[in-house]
Amino acid sequence: MYEKLDEIEKRYEELQQKMADPAVATDVAVFRDTMKAVSEIDDVVAKYRELKDIRKRLGDARELLKSDDDMRELAEMEIADRCSRPRSCACTSATPRRGGGKST
Repeated sequence: MYEKLDEIEKRYEELQQKMADPAVATDVAVFRDTMKAVSEIDDVVAKYRELKDIRKRLGDARELLKSDDDMRELAEMEIADRCSRPRSCACTSATPRRGGGKST
């Protein structure tokens, strides 16, 4: 799934570069077609970039869990915030608990 999204994002970037080309900007038909192609994938790319950002921030927060207690608390709050948002399906595993993962 992510490979396909990476391809769509790459295509989006190529289209953006194409639109910046003066030769494309002066050819109304090519510019229109390029704009249409961009608009068809714009929302997908925006959501994919948001997902990548959330996954990165979750990864960073999970790394903080491995550090001292103050940083662990900050990381737990960040993970809880990210995982509580609707459609933030980047939470692929449960948040590790203190005490070796045992629930009290």
